[in-house]
Amino acid sequence: ILGWGLAVMLGIYVAGSISGAHINPAVTLALAATGRLPWSKVLPYWLAQILGAFVAGGILYFVYQGALVHACLL
Repeated sequence: ILGWGLAVMLGIYVAGSISGAHINPAVTLALAATGRLPWSKVLPYWLAQILGAFVAGGILYFVYQGALVHACLL
C-alpha cells in the first residue's frame, strides 16, 4: 500500500501544476460537478486519461510479455 501511495503522490506532484492532478475520470467528473472545472474540458480530460491507460497497458505488456507467457504455461 505504501508503494501505491508513493506512486500516486509522485504523479500528483509531477503533473499537478499542468493538469490539476486528475487521477481518473471520477475525479474529473467530481471537479466538473462542483464547478471547479469547466464542463467543456471534461471530455478532453477523459479521452487523455483513457488513452494514457491504454498506452500504459501496452508498455506493461511489452515489458512483462515473457513473464506473462511463462505464467500462462504453468
